[in-house]
Amino acid sequence: MTIYWSGLTPCGEFHVLRTTVPVKDQVMTIYEKNLRKYEYMKQSLNKNFIPSPALKALIYK
Repeated sequence: MTIYWSGLTPCGEFHVLRTTVPVKDQVMTIYEKNLRKYEYMKQSLNKNFIPSPALKALIYK
């Protein structure tokens, strides 16, 4: 599983925080959230990014 930030708009106002998992030769996005610049790279967002307990159980199994 990979969690990473990526730019969403050329002006830099919006970013996406995305979780992906490897599936064969590709990656599959399992969750993503679009955020404003002031939320970019906040440690609390990185730590609590996976919102669903069921999804957490599946990923951290």
